Formats: sequence, structure tokens, C-alpha cells
Amino acid sequence: MLTESSRLEPMIGQVLAYGVQHPVEFGTYGLLWHDGTDASVFISFTSDLEVHRTALEQVVQYPDELIVCQVALPGDVAQALVAKLVIELQGRFVSIGQSAGPIEIGLPSHEAELATELRDRYGDAVDVTLGACPLTVDTTPPTNC
Repeated sequence: MLTESSRLEPMIGQVLAYGVQHPVEFGTYGLLWHDGTDASVFISFTSDLEVHRTALEQVVQYPDELIVCQVALPGDVAQALVAKLVIELQGRFVSIGQSAGPIEIGLPSHEAELATELRDRYGDAVDVTLGACPLTVDTTPPTNC
């Protein structure tokens, strides 16, 4: 793990430097671990993925290790939403955070109504899990969890 993260560390700096040059579209970045010894660098944007991917592939040392993802919100907006949700949902959530994609909200299995409300309110910006089951795309709470 240490060897892989050391190998990709310069690339992480390069994608971050690129991302901050595009603050309106830049989401987040980091390492995405495939297993204990293999990782890729990810970066996310709200739009123009192919433009950003092409530009980054010209800059990074390992373009095959680059994953460009789409997110619904720029990073600063997503961070503000996470902070808001932590306060708003105090005592009602299991986890709230973000990695490469949408804000991930874990709710206890008895919070089906809240899960549907959050998915309706925030759409693709959130990924809601109710108990052990993700909320379906049509926002119907799962019945088998």
C-alpha cells in the first residue's frame, strides 16, 4: 500500500493543481483502491469530463491510472452540504461523507421516510443507503431490509 501511494503521490498533486484551476467544475480527488496493492488516482468534475480527461492525460505520469468521474456538485458546495446535513440530521444518520461520487448518507433502517425525502430534495447529489440497502432510483424505500 505504501509503495503504491508513494508511486502515485506526484500524480495526486498534479490532479489537485489542475482541479483548483477549474473551481466552478472541480469536485474532489484522491486515491481509489482496487485492492490492497493497486490504486488509481481519481478526480471529479460537474461537467466537461472529456475535456478535463484529455488535458490531465497530457500532464500525469500514469494516464492509465487516472479515473475522471462526474459529480452533481462542485467540491466547495458539496462540503457545505455535508456540513449542513450533519447538523440537520443530527441523531438520525449513521454516516455522511463523500469520496469520488455523490454525498453518501447512511441512515438506520427505520428512517425510510427521511431517505425518500433526501433523495427527492437532493437528487443525484446524494446516495442514500437505508440500513444495508441503497435507496432505489425511483426513491422507493426497499422492502427486504
